[in-house]
Amino acid sequence: MTDSLDSGTDEYHPLLRPLVAVRSSFLNFIVALGVAMLAAAIAVSGAIAGILGVLGISAIGYALLGELGLRAIGYK
Repeated sequence: MTDSLDSGTDEYHPLLRPLVAVRSSFLNFIVALGVAMLAAAIAVSGAIAGILGVLGISAIGYALLGELGLRAIGYK
């Protein structure tokens, strides 16, 4: 296993792989934020649940639009 997450290898502990993936990509971060907001919306009730739900769906939608935009310009 490596000492630093910034080294070029992909040999991370299985529990750290999702965190490294989120850290390495802004779009993955936005999706993770959206999923966290949706989970929080399910956990709470009232108006805050609706607000978190809309914010979560919006974050995921914008990440998808960002991915499509990057693919449209040929960015890998």
